[in-house]
Amino acid sequence: MGFRTLKLRKNPACPACGTREIKELIDYDQFCGIAPPTETGPLEVSSFGSVAAANVVDGIPQVTVEEYKARLDKGDKPFLLDVREPHEYAIVNLGAPLIPVGQVGSRLADIPVGKDEEILVHCKSGGRSQKAALELKAAGFTNVKNLAGGITAWAERVDTSLPKY
Repeated sequence: MGFRTLKLRKNPACPACGTREIKELIDYDQFCGIAPPTETGPLEVSSFGSVAAANVVDGIPQVTVEEYKARLDKGDKPFLLDVREPHEYAIVNLGAPLIPVGQVGSRLADIPVGKDEEILVHCKSGGRSQKAALELKAAGFTNVKNLAGGITAWAERVDTSLPKY
C-alpha cells in the first residue's frame, strides 16, 4: 500500500484553514444556496426541530415522555409497544412487549389489543417508532401514537437512573 502527500497552501480567506477564527455556526441551507425545508419529515431532524417537536406528524399524534408519565401516575395505562431490536431491549426497557420495527407488519397478531384501542409505540429516539406507528395505522389500527424522544428522552427527563446507550 502506498500513500501520497500533497502540500497545499492555506487560503487566508478560508474559515477552516485560514487565519480567520470561527466564532459561530453558519446557516447550512443558506451556505449551500438551497431553500430551507418548509416542514420536518417523520424521520428527519432539521433546524426547525425534530419529530419530538411536533404534536402530529404524518397523522400520528406525538406524546411527550412527560405526558406519558403523567398518565401513568393517574392510573391510565395505554398499551405500550417497544419496536427496538432485542440487543437494545436487553440494555434497558420499560417492560413493554418487544416487536422489532422490521417485524411489525408480519406480527400484527401478536399485538394483544383491538384495532380501536390506544397503542403508544416507542423506540430509542422516536424515528423507528414513528415508522412503526405509520405501519400500524396502515394496517387498520385507529388509535396509534408515538412516544416522542423514545426511551432516550425517558431516561433523560423522567427516570435518570436508567442506562443510556
